[in-house]
Amino acid sequence: MGRLKSGGLRLVGTTCTPFVYQTQLETIKRLAERDDPADALPETVGYLRHQINALEQGNINLGDLIVKQRLGRELKAYNSPPPAARAAIQLAEVGKGVRHGQKVAFIHTLGEPGVIAWDLPGKPDPRTVDVERYKSLLLRAAGLVLETWGLDEAQLRDLMTSPPGSASFISPSQY
Repeated sequence: MGRLKSGGLRLVGTTCTPFVYQTQLETIKRLAERDDPADALPETVGYLRHQINALEQGNINLGDLIVKQRLGRELKAYNSPPPAARAAIQLAEVGKGVRHGQKVAFIHTLGEPGVIAWDLPGKPDPRTVDVERYKSLLLRAAGLVLETWGLDEAQLRDLMTSPPGSASFISPSQY
């Protein structure tokens, strides 16, 4: 297969995790392999189910769940700090310098503060990963690709909660 052109598609790329980006890219590849991409919808939905199952089972490398976001302001300027600022505060508390414009790597976690900075000493406990947050990121990215064939994020979410094989793919526009 040659190169894929993504003109007209919104790719998550640098705004998301390696896991979500690779899943979105594989979704595009599966569609591109068919003369009629709609023929690949059942297989593609199966692939997305597989990825979500791997996430739920804890079978995704923590490094593939890292989000990197740039700090938009100095830490003192935030009234309600976004995830990157909350991670930066954690780094500052252990003496690691952070500044405006710097990219901060973190993982979304359960409970407060909702993130853990990746560059803290030690690695996060995999049981604290906010799986639902990552599922939402994955379904949003896949929905950006599949909405052309009648499967947006909300419809994908419905498909992921129904038993495998229960959905009909005769007319994707029915979703």
